[in-house]
Amino acid sequence: MRQYFYLVAYRYDECTVPRKIFLQEHEAIQWGRREATKKFLETKDTNYEYVLYKQEITRTGELQYVETLHPYPTEAMIINAKLITPPENKRLGADCDIDAKRL
Repeated sequence: MRQYFYLVAYRYDECTVPRKIFLQEHEAIQWGRREATKKFLETKDTNYEYVLYKQEITRTGELQYVETLHPYPTEAMIINAKLITPPENKRLGADCDIDAKRL
C-alpha cells in the first residue's frame, strides 16, 4: 500500500510558496479551501490560487499536482457574481432580484 503526504501551496503569478503539509488528503483540501476563502475576503484578489500536491512517502518520490483548491462560496462572492453591490444589506432575501433593480 502506497502512502502519500499532501502539500498545500499558495501560487501567485509565477511564484509558488509551500504553506502546510498533511498526511490526510481531506484535511489538506479543507484547510486549503479555508485559507483560499480567507485570502479572498481579505484582498478580493483573484490572481492567486491555492493548489494541492501529493508525493509518495519514499526516498525518491516525485511531487504530483492533484487539484486547485477554490474558496468556499461566501456572500461577497455571490454578490460579486451577480454584480450586485447592496449598500448596507448584509443578507439577501428571496426578493434579491428586486433589490438589485432598486440599486
